[in-house]
This record gives sequence, C-alpha cells and structure tokens, in this order.
Amino acid sequence: MINIIFTFFILIFFSSASAITLNEAQLSYWKKLLHYKTALNGKLKSEVVSDQFFVSSQGHENPLIELASFVQAVSSPRGQEIVCRFPLRYKWIKENFKNNWSLNLDKCENYQSFVSKLDAKNISLVFSSFYINNPGSTFGHTFLRVSRYDEFQHNELLDYAINFAAQESRDPLLAYMFKGLAGFYPGQFSVVPYYYKIREYNDREMRDIWDYDLELTTEQIQKVVDHTWELSQAKFDYYYLNRNCSYQILSLLDVAYDGNSILSHLNSYYVLPLETVQILDDLKQIKASRLRPSSYQRLLEATQGFSASELEEVKNISITGIVKDKDFGLNQSRQAAKKLEASILALDYFEADKVLMNHKETLERRHKILVQRAKNPFIEDEDSISINIENPLQAHRPSRFGFSMGDRNRHGIFEGVEWRAANHDLLDPPLGHSAYAQVVLLDLKFRLQTQSFHQQNLILDKAMLIDLKNYRPASFWDQAISYDFNMGFDQRRDCLSQNCLSPFTSFAVGNSVSGGSDHVLSFLLGGKYEYDTQYKNHSLLSFGPKINWLHFFETNALALWGQYFFPYEVLGNWQEARLSFGGEWRYFISHQLNFHLKASHQGLNRESSQEAQAGFYVFY
Repeated sequence: MINIIFTFFILIFFSSASAITLNEAQLSYWKKLLHYKTALNGKLKSEVVSDQFFVSSQGHENPLIELASFVQAVSSPRGQEIVCRFPLRYKWIKENFKNNWSLNLDKCENYQSFVSKLDAKNISLVFSSFYINNPGSTFGHTFLRVSRYDEFQHNELLDYAINFAAQESRDPLLAYMFKGLAGFYPGQFSVVPYYYKIREYNDREMRDIWDYDLELTTEQIQKVVDHTWELSQAKFDYYYLNRNCSYQILSLLDVAYDGNSILSHLNSYYVLPLETVQILDDLKQIKASRLRPSSYQRLLEATQGFSASELEEVKNISITGIVKDKDFGLNQSRQAAKKLEASILALDYFEADKVLMNHKETLERRHKILVQRAKNPFIEDEDSISINIENPLQAHRPSRFGFSMGDRNRHGIFEGVEWRAANHDLLDPPLGHSAYAQVVLLDLKFRLQTQSFHQQNLILDKAMLIDLKNYRPASFWDQAISYDFNMGFDQRRDCLSQNCLSPFTSFAVGNSVSGGSDHVLSFLLGGKYEYDTQYKNHSLLSFGPKINWLHFFETNALALWGQYFFPYEVLGNWQEARLSFGGEWRYFISHQLNFHLKASHQGLNRESSQEAQAGFYVFY
C-alpha cells in the first residue's frame, strides 16, 4: 500500500547537474504557485485554465512534471524569457535549491516596469459593500489596494488596485445568474489605478469602501506583486458561489504565506466577500481599517439640514456648473462654502459614469465649481464630514441555524428547524450590512408537524432558493425604487392530509419613505405565481398591494407587513381576494445569537390560516 502522506519527493532530470528534492512543505508551496486543488475525483488539477501559465503541456495536472519542465526551461537558451514570465517561481526555486543560474531579473524590462509602477510598500484588502442592484456584487466585492507609501492615508489616488472579475457580459439577469453559477464566464486578474475603483464603486454604484491594512512584510508584499505579474497570463473559470473574486484574491494573497493555506479556512460550497475579510481578521492579519463613504452617503450628510430651496440651488449648480454670486454671498459665508462642497458631491453622484470615463464637458463643469469653491475662505476639509457606518467586521456570520416551536390552526403544534446558507435578512443584526436590504440564498425550513395531536410528519415546509429585498427610502437626491423578489417552494396552508410542496415566485415594486435612520415604510404593488395541481391549468396568478414597516431599536427590531391580493386561475376564474398580514420581533442577544417571535394570518380560498412561533437563530 502506498502511503499518501509522504515526506520527500525526488525529481531527477538529466539536463540539470543536480537533483531537486522537495519536502512536503515545499511541494505545498509549489502547488500554491500553480493554484492546484484536489478535484472531486480526488485528482490534483490547477484552477488556471490557460496554457500560457504553464511551461509543460501537462502542467495543469502534474505539479512535479511542471517543476521539472520549469527547471529544464530555465537551463535552456530560452531561460531568460521564462524567468521574466515567472519571477516568483524563479526566485523561490533559486532560494530553496541554491541553483547557480546566472539569469538576471534586471533584464526583464516589462516586469521591472510593472514593479516600478506599483512601487509597493503596503497592501490592503478592500471590501466594497453589498450592491443588490448588480447580480455580480450582491454579496459585496473584494480586491487589493497596493500603496507606494509607508502610510496609506492621503495618497490613495496614486495607488493601484489588483482586481479579479468575470468577463463583462450584457446577458439578461437570469442568463447572467445561470452562467455565473455554472462557470460559463472566464475570470481574470487586472491591475488598474485605484481611483478607477473609487469612481466605479464609491460614486457610480453608491457603495461604501472599507480598507483593511494587512500585516505583510516587505518580502511578502514583493511575493504578491511578483505573482500578480505571473497571473496576468492566467484565466480561470469563474463560479459565482465559490470561485469568485474573493476566493481568487485570497489565492493570490496565499503566496505571501509559507505555511498552511489561508484558503483552508474557506467554505467549500460558497465564498462570500465579507467572510474572507472576517477570516483574515480571525487570523490576526488585519492591522487597521478605514472607511471611504459612498458619494451618496457624503451628499446626504453634507446637505443635512438644508432647506428645500437650498437643495434646489445645490442641484442646479451641479447640473449647470453655473454659480450665481447674488444668490448666496459666494465668498462671504460658511453656508455658501457648504453649498459648493455639496455641489461637487452632487455632480459626482449624478454624473458618476461620465466622471469615470473622463467626459470632457462634465469635467469642465466640475472644474468651474472647484474654482469657485477655492475662492471661498470657509472651505472645510472633506474629511470633516462625519458619517457613522459600522465596520463590516462587526457583522454577523453569513450562515444561520434556527430552532422554533409554534402552533398553526388546523395543523397543531409543531417544532421547526431552519438552515440558511447565506447571507442577511431585514431583521438580522444590522451592523456591517446595508440598511433595509436583504439577500438570502438557500433557506430551508423543516417542520415536525402534529396532525390531530397524535400523528406527526416531518416535512419540508419551505425552501427559499433566493429572496431579495431592497427598501432603501427615497430622498431628494434619489427617488429609489423599492422592490422584492423571491423564488422557491412552499407548502400550501390549506393542505391537511398530504405533502403539498409547490414551486412559486413573487415580485413587487414601489417606494419607501423614512423620517429617520431607524425605520422605513414601504408601499409596493406586486404579484405571485404558484404552480399547483389543485388550480385550473395548474397555475395561480395573484396581484395586489403590499405594505411593510421596519423599525430598528438598539438591541431589537420589529417588522409588520400586510398584503391584499386578487388570485386568478390562469385561463380560469377569479377567486376571492385574500388578505394576509403578520409581524416578527427579533431580539439581539448578541451578533451571533437572536431570539424571535413571529405571528401571521394568511388568507386562503374561502378560509384562512393563523400561525404563531418562537425560537432562536444562531449565526456561524
């Protein structure tokens, strides 16, 4: 029997003057450099799918053959070319095996230009917050910021970003989601000026950016830079759930560490951007964090307390670039200075795409306002705008397990068990998450249901595949559209004697209003489609209004909802209108442990169903 745990591997090849011996730790690091993982069939395979990343034609599947081929290539007349393509591999082999190659990385003009351009002194992991309106960033996004300064502050516009993303696509939403889940899009690393990412995420997509400084030595930073250069030739299959931006960014960072792979701390089935930040924090690899609020958040804060006429003035300046001195003593008051500051923020918000693309007319208009702002002696530092946004490191963990007990009329007492894969619902502890937004992926609810108090059935009561809600309140600056969308399987409430699990999908759109930062009221019009054999043509469509109210307190949250739907059997008859309503109260024992109370009334065809339950949620 061959022992799969071995200490030494020996490679001998005749074109080299020496034999290379790899111990287990060295082999592990070599596989890091080649992005090897064990496939489902138990075989090793690189996650890189492009041939240019390997020297050997068998490099995808055999790290030892790739090592032998690499050493042979370096020892050949084309050695200098190979070294310039793979500087980190060359440095690592030369350091570990003391080869006397005379090849010089100083001769690698393009590589040296790349290293000089980045001039890396520090690296931080950047988390851009959840953006529910973009399927690719529903769970947020992570990338690396490379700074040429010993201190990160005040120099960010000269830094660079290392990003991993799937190929851009104009596919419809459902096609994009399916292809992203199935790995149809290629993914690739890129290096761009950091301010491009600020314009893209901070301004265009209204996302807060959190910067987490990493505990890396100069040598570790250089390894990341070198491997980034090597990865410029690499393409990967992009899988939305587990081989996404955050996974690949961690795989790049992994080469900085000689020990165990930080990828071993990840979930095998899904990798969430925020979770990768939390993992690095758990490993004590984060030394500091900073917030860069979105342009929208800064605009809201900068115009807080402005009258309706002042808001209109600021908006008009941002649109026209024309400042009328007679309207508000331009060079004479602090309030005028605040209006000019707000006008710049408003322009960045309204014209984010054009600013990102360096649109000439837009930049000229922006420059005009900047000139006027410079004339005002009361201009304050932009950093003086105080915005209180909780650090995502404080957020609850994405997966959730729940246990509950309750009673449903005509069904009896039940015990319930719930498991949710990810990520956050409206009543979960809000710290570190987008306010009034919900992203739930795969939520399974089981019931041990008592019928007639003597017969018990364990049933799958509900399987939510996806459940999205976005109830961001409208403001003067943003007439935000509120919406919700979900899809899954649900038990029909009037089913007593059999398992009546049926597929459904629902949607609603409308608006939300808020008089403060701790509550929101939403009005929507929506519909629902249910497939069930009890209906004519097995289909039921329902339409009607919905209302939701959500209020956050310091240690708890309360939600109330109601809807009045008109059901229609497709190509059949209208049924009686159905009124449904309910509420839930959640108490935050801690960020990772919640107690909940729920009650609901659901209108059915000529009857109704009531339910009440209490239980606990544990996040992990």
